[in-house]
Amino acid sequence: MDRRPDPETAELRFRATQGHRLWIIALAMLLLSAVLAYPLSRRLARPVRDFQHAAL
Repeated sequence: MDRRPDPETAELRFRATQGHRLWIIALAMLLLSAVLAYPLSRRLARPVRDFQHAAL
C-alpha cells in the first residue's frame, strides 16, 4: 500500500522549520549590524572628537 505523507502535516513541519530559520537569520543580522555599527560610529564621530579637542 502506498502511504503518502499528510499534506497538512508536511505544511506544519515546513512552517516550523522556516520559523526556526527565520530566528537564526534575524539573530545573525543583529550581530552583523552590531559588529559593523561600532567601527562605523567611531569613524563618523572622529571629526567631532577632533573638533572638541581643538576647542579645549
